[in-house]
Amino acid sequence: RIGLSLRRRQQALRLLPENGRLRLTRFNGPSVYQWKVLQEVSHKAYVPNDWNDLKVRVEAERILCYVNDELVIESTDSGLSDGAVGLCKFRNSEGEFRRFRVGQDLNSDRPSEEIVKRITEAVASLPVNRPAGNEVVEKLLPDGMSTTEVLLREAKLLEQRAQRIRELAVAVHARRTQQELADEIAKKPEEFDLLRAALLLSRIDNEEVDVDVYLDEVNQLVVDIKSEIADGASEQDRLATLDRFLFEHLGFHGSRTNYYHRSNSYLNEVIDDREGLPITLSVLYMELARRLDLKVVGVGIPGHFVVRFEPEVGDSKLIDVFENASPMTLEVAQATIRARLAGQVDKEEMERLVETFLVASPPKAILLRMLSNLRSVAEEDRDLDSILRYLDTAIVIDPDSLENRARRIDMRIRSGRISEALVDIDWMLDKRPEGMDVNQVLQMRAELEARLQQ
Repeated sequence: RIGLSLRRRQQALRLLPENGRLRLTRFNGPSVYQWKVLQEVSHKAYVPNDWNDLKVRVEAERILCYVNDELVIESTDSGLSDGAVGLCKFRNSEGEFRRFRVGQDLNSDRPSEEIVKRITEAVASLPVNRPAGNEVVEKLLPDGMSTTEVLLREAKLLEQRAQRIRELAVAVHARRTQQELADEIAKKPEEFDLLRAALLLSRIDNEEVDVDVYLDEVNQLVVDIKSEIADGASEQDRLATLDRFLFEHLGFHGSRTNYYHRSNSYLNEVIDDREGLPITLSVLYMELARRLDLKVVGVGIPGHFVVRFEPEVGDSKLIDVFENASPMTLEVAQATIRARLAGQVDKEEMERLVETFLVASPPKAILLRMLSNLRSVAEEDRDLDSILRYLDTAIVIDPDSLENRARRIDMRIRSGRISEALVDIDWMLDKRPEGMDVNQVLQMRAELEARLQQ
């Protein structure tokens, strides 16, 4: 909040950047609350996070505001017609000025198009594998200080372009992986290969993950475990061999020193490092058990994830994979759920939810919970790009989720992706999912359309 100011007694006229937009304001008194916004615009001439040439010309019947020699605002306001010119800022804002000048005619300090073209061509011919030679330096010296300014500007533009290209590469990779995930789920929507799907989740953030290599590694683990199982072994004996091989022989364990690290949510890293979150360890355990002809299902209780062994003969039992496959009694599981929900629901609703949370989690719900864990870490890091990737992936898995659509709309707006937010809003208006406030969504759409037109 800093800009050029034309002051008269207790009044001021100010041109300043505001959240990437340009605002011309007339203050009508000594208080910062006594203002009138004359115009506010977005303009391509303004370059965020860089030096910008601001120029305000006050004429008899109009005020002309230029940014980098381009006219961005023209106002006919007559509330302030004389006074002195100076610089101003608000109390807690920061800003820098240089080359401040006042006069009736101000020549531009910006390099001529001819100079810019000559320097830009020199930059384009620079070698990428060795430093520029003295001949290039000598060639650019005659253009004086303009050379340095243009070169630094070109460097910044190239850095920004490189950053956009890297972001594009990440987006293309994520979209391709999300499509593979969608294809995998489409094969058997209720019984798809959870191991492959979980590895695809890991690959969204890590392009070097080779899913087939890790599938082969898990299959080799199964071969090694089977070699320890006697012919005709019971289901309980096979499960005991799995536990002994995985936790005693290989040393898999729950992560305790850095529980919330993203690595604990990437199944490939869990396999490599042999530690992870309850849910990632449970996914590996379930998939190994399935390959050993054992039925083990996931159970997502609040704040924790366990599995349940359901033998063909005998009673089922809950297993806490995070605690080296320690048994968990039904009473402990129920008490854990009640403790998590205490004070949030009434007694009748509590008992209904206790039963609901003990139902086996379908594969889609497990993937969505893994994504929720990743999103929580990204939110803590304020990593908007990652949050959006995880929301995109969640919607690939469950396109009808109103909650995730609403979250994605919010994140797209916050990251300036207004057109993409409108796509989600139009989806909601078309589907009209239960629980949606139609009037609120219509109002939001109108406000975003107005922003897009500015």
